[in-house]
Amino acid sequence: QGFLPPGRSPHQASKMVRLGPDATPEALPCGAVLVGEGDRCLKIGFLDVVVYRLGLYLDAEAARRELSHFASYSATEMCSHRSFFEQLVCGRFRKTLRLAFSRQMPASQLRPGIRAGLVSRTCADSTGLIDRFLEAIPDVNPQDVLLITLLEDGEGIEVAREGRPAHLELNSGDIWLGLQRVYFDARTEMPALRLAAVQRIPEKLFGTECSSLDGRQVSDISNS
Repeated sequence: QGFLPPGRSPHQASKMVRLGPDATPEALPCGAVLVGEGDRCLKIGFLDVVVYRLGLYLDAEAARRELSHFASYSATEMCSHRSFFEQLVCGRFRKTLRLAFSRQMPASQLRPGIRAGLVSRTCADSTGLIDRFLEAIPDVNPQDVLLITLLEDGEGIEVAREGRPAHLELNSGDIWLGLQRVYFDARTEMPALRLAAVQRIPEKLFGTECSSLDGRQVSDISNS
């Protein structure tokens, strides 16, 4: 569900209303670099209202080694390759999801959508740990930023408000994978965000000039 309340229609569209900040930093204090970003939206009447902007940050040196097979690929070729997203998800390097919220959302509305996405991508034994993770998702206001960091050991997860120490540290390889697959597996409800979040990997990791994927390319890749 990707951090949306259940029963609401998710969209990624060109005509949107944004209530929060636009700027996404190029790097985090830990040194991780921004490799793409995209908006998560709700359809309200005739408007696509941005709920949050997701930025994906990677440990560039480690990610460059893990994804070296794609060093000569354009963003379109990379995203079209059948194994790219699974290699990204399974790669043992630090990844951070930066969620910059544009709307006030109580935790009680955020958590059910997160739960649905995780339960469908994890085993039954992880239910208790999912509950622990959900308890770390706070009420949010416009301009609040939540960082979800997936550590390079393939198990560690940290949740923090930007600029503050982590208020959750969790170890679960199942949830480590499940969180990423909410956004990056083939059945994600966010195909446009899936592509937008990685489209600068050729530039940021391999120094390859890249251009934004246009609407036709997004449609072609999402339907392939």
